[in-house]
Amino acid sequence: FHEIGIQDYGEWFSETYFTGTHEDAIRDVLDGKADIGAAKNTVFYRLATKESRISADLQILATSPPVPSNTLSVRKGLDNPLKLKLKNTLLHMHEDKYGKEILDKFGAKMFIETTQQDYEPVFTYAKEIKLDLKKYEYRNN
Repeated sequence: FHEIGIQDYGEWFSETYFTGTHEDAIRDVLDGKADIGAAKNTVFYRLATKESRISADLQILATSPPVPSNTLSVRKGLDNPLKLKLKNTLLHMHEDKYGKEILDKFGAKMFIETTQQDYEPVFTYAKEIKLDLKKYEYRNN
Protein backbone atom coordinates (compact mmCIF):
# COMPACT_ATOMS: atom_id res chain seq x y z
CA PHE A 1 0.00 0.00 0.00
CA HIS A 2 2.80 2.39 0.89
CA GLU A 3 4.40 1.88 -2.52
CA ILE A 4 1.29 3.29 -4.21
CA GLY A 5 0.77 6.13 -1.74
CA ILE A 6 -1.66 4.58 0.75
CA GLN A 7 -0.28 5.44 4.18
CA ASP A 8 -3.15 4.04 6.27
CA TYR A 9 -5.12 1.23 4.68
CA GLY A 10 -7.77 1.59 7.40
CA GLU A 11 -8.62 5.04 6.09
CA TRP A 12 -8.41 3.99 2.42
CA PHE A 13 -10.95 1.16 2.59
CA SER A 14 -14.50 1.60 3.88
CA GLU A 15 -14.08 -1.49 6.06
CA THR A 16 -11.15 -3.64 7.16
CA TYR A 17 -11.05 -6.77 9.26
CA PHE A 18 -8.85 -9.72 10.05
CA THR A 19 -10.37 -13.09 9.19
CA GLY A 20 -8.16 -14.97 11.63
CA THR A 21 -6.81 -17.48 9.11
CA HIS A 22 -5.23 -17.40 5.68
CA GLU A 23 -7.87 -19.85 4.45
CA ASP A 24 -10.67 -17.54 5.56
CA ALA A 25 -9.04 -14.54 3.87
CA ILE A 26 -8.96 -16.45 0.58
CA ARG A 27 -12.53 -17.69 0.99
CA ASP A 28 -13.88 -14.22 1.86
CA VAL A 29 -12.44 -12.78 -1.35
CA LEU A 30 -13.59 -15.80 -3.37
CA ASP A 31 -17.12 -15.51 -1.96
CA GLY A 32 -17.31 -11.74 -2.51
CA LYS A 33 -17.34 -10.83 1.18
CA ALA A 34 -14.09 -8.88 0.72
CA ASP A 35 -12.52 -7.09 -2.23
CA ILE A 36 -8.94 -7.86 -1.24
CA GLY A 37 -7.15 -10.24 1.12
CA ALA A 38 -3.70 -11.38 2.15
CA ALA A 39 -2.62 -14.98 2.65
CA LYS A 40 0.44 -17.19 2.59
CA ASN A 41 1.30 -18.52 -0.84
CA THR A 42 1.49 -22.05 0.53
CA VAL A 43 -2.10 -21.84 1.75
CA PHE A 44 -3.27 -20.29 -1.52
CA TYR A 45 -1.70 -23.02 -3.66
CA ARG A 46 -2.80 -25.82 -1.33
CA LEU A 47 -6.41 -24.64 -1.54
CA ALA A 48 -6.14 -24.01 -5.29
CA THR A 49 -5.23 -27.66 -5.90
CA LYS A 50 -8.47 -28.68 -4.20
CA GLU A 51 -10.75 -25.95 -5.57
CA SER A 52 -10.28 -24.76 -9.17
CA ARG A 53 -12.32 -21.57 -8.57
CA ILE A 54 -9.45 -20.18 -6.52
CA SER A 55 -7.01 -20.03 -9.43
CA ALA A 56 -9.75 -19.14 -11.92
CA ASP A 57 -11.44 -16.34 -9.95
CA LEU A 58 -8.63 -14.82 -7.87
CA GLN A 59 -5.62 -12.85 -9.01
CA ILE A 60 -2.37 -12.47 -7.07
CA LEU A 61 -1.50 -8.76 -7.12
CA ALA A 62 1.76 -8.81 -5.18
CA THR A 63 4.09 -11.16 -3.34
CA SER A 64 6.71 -10.62 -0.69
CA PRO A 65 10.28 -11.88 -0.80
CA PRO A 66 10.67 -15.42 0.58
CA VAL A 67 10.64 -15.65 4.38
CA PRO A 68 10.15 -18.62 6.72
CA SER A 69 6.52 -19.65 6.89
CA ASN A 70 6.25 -20.12 10.64
CA THR A 71 8.44 -19.79 13.68
CA LEU A 72 8.63 -21.74 16.90
CA SER A 73 10.10 -19.66 19.70
CA VAL A 74 10.81 -20.53 23.30
CA ARG A 75 11.39 -18.30 26.30
CA LYS A 76 14.96 -17.23 26.97
CA GLY A 77 15.16 -18.96 30.34
CA LEU A 78 14.08 -22.40 29.13
CA ASP A 79 16.45 -25.17 30.20
CA ASN A 80 19.12 -25.67 27.50
CA PRO A 81 18.90 -29.50 27.38
CA LEU A 82 15.13 -29.21 26.86
CA LYS A 83 15.60 -26.61 24.10
CA LEU A 84 18.14 -28.84 22.37
CA LYS A 85 15.92 -31.92 22.63
CA LEU A 86 12.94 -30.01 21.21
CA LYS A 87 15.06 -28.56 18.41
CA ASN A 88 16.55 -31.93 17.43
CA THR A 89 13.17 -33.65 17.55
CA LEU A 90 11.60 -31.08 15.23
CA LEU A 91 14.54 -30.89 12.82
CA HIS A 92 14.64 -34.67 12.38
CA MET A 93 11.00 -35.72 12.63
CA HIS A 94 10.68 -35.96 8.83
CA GLU A 95 13.11 -38.88 8.97
CA ASP A 96 10.67 -40.96 11.02
CA LYS A 97 7.44 -42.58 9.76
CA TYR A 98 5.34 -41.25 12.65
CA GLY A 99 6.98 -37.84 12.37
CA LYS A 100 6.12 -37.70 8.65
CA GLU A 101 2.49 -38.52 9.46
CA ILE A 102 2.33 -35.62 11.91
CA LEU A 103 3.92 -33.22 9.42
CA ASP A 104 1.48 -34.35 6.71
CA LYS A 105 -1.45 -33.48 8.95
CA PHE A 106 -0.59 -29.80 8.77
CA GLY A 107 0.84 -29.80 5.26
CA ALA A 108 4.52 -29.56 6.13
CA LYS A 109 7.43 -31.52 4.72
CA MET A 110 9.92 -30.78 7.46
CA PHE A 111 11.19 -28.20 9.92
CA ILE A 112 14.31 -26.23 9.06
CA GLU A 113 16.57 -24.15 11.24
CA THR A 114 16.35 -20.44 10.60
CA THR A 115 18.32 -17.41 11.64
CA GLN A 116 17.46 -13.78 12.13
CA GLN A 117 18.97 -13.15 8.68
CA ASP A 118 16.16 -15.24 7.14
CA TYR A 119 13.71 -12.59 8.32
CA GLU A 120 15.67 -9.64 6.91
CA PRO A 121 13.03 -8.93 4.23
CA VAL A 122 10.47 -8.41 7.02
CA PHE A 123 12.76 -6.08 8.96
CA THR A 124 13.66 -4.14 5.80
CA TYR A 125 10.02 -3.73 4.81
CA ALA A 126 9.01 -2.67 8.32
CA LYS A 127 11.73 -0.02 8.26
CA GLU A 128 10.63 1.19 4.80
CA ILE A 129 7.06 1.76 6.00
CA LYS A 130 8.22 3.14 9.35
CA LEU A 131 6.66 0.30 11.33
CA ASP A 132 8.19 -0.17 14.78
CA LEU A 133 7.90 -3.93 15.33
CA LYS A 134 8.54 -3.51 19.06
CA LYS A 135 5.44 -1.33 19.38
CA TYR A 136 3.29 -3.09 16.79
CA GLU A 137 -0.06 -4.20 18.21
CA TYR A 138 -0.84 -7.54 16.62
CA ARG A 139 -4.55 -8.05 15.97
CA ASN A 140 -6.26 -11.30 15.16
CA ASN A 141 -9.95 -10.70 15.71
